[in-house]
Amino acid sequence: MSHRPISLHDLGREATDRLRDCLDWLAENPWRATLYAGMFAALLPIYAVYLADFLHAAETGWLEGDQILRFGHLASFVAFAGWPFAAMRGLIPSWTFREATNAAMAAFAAAAVIWLHRYGLQACLLGLAMLFAPLLVSAGIGHALGCLRNAVVRRPEGAPPPHAGVERHVQTQSWESLMDERR
Repeated sequence: MSHRPISLHDLGREATDRLRDCLDWLAENPWRATLYAGMFAALLPIYAVYLADFLHAAETGWLEGDQILRFGHLASFVAFAGWPFAAMRGLIPSWTFREATNAAMAAFAAAAVIWLHRYGLQACLLGLAMLFAPLLVSAGIGHALGCLRNAVVRRPEGAPPPHAGVERHVQTQSWESLMDERR
């Protein structure tokens, strides 16, 4: 099996095709696009502060291991980084963890680019991936708390569960129809 080299023209065509697909998806799913934008906007400052703390610690010295692993530090970190996921899943029952991780990766990448550019740092993908892992754990915990909230909140008798009849990734709703459903 021979591999031919990838040309710049092929990369440009593939990027254009992917951009066209994304724009088509946005046109077909404006409600989902709004949810992604909202999640991105909530996560970007959180992740920027998180990365700034790591840059500051790298300059001034790291905390001792037992100070980092105290329950108060861990709980505040999970609450700080996980609340958008709990809120989104609690308010929008059809919001999936896959959608949440897509928004989280985009926000983390944007925050990393901002800090790398501002300080003129070299990017280490493995190091950035290791910094993203705790955020992904917090996202999972937040998403699970949102699922738990949806399971605990009582629905009117005879009402279907919030996920019944919902097609994932293709649902489009107006804000008004969503608010009517919540009442």
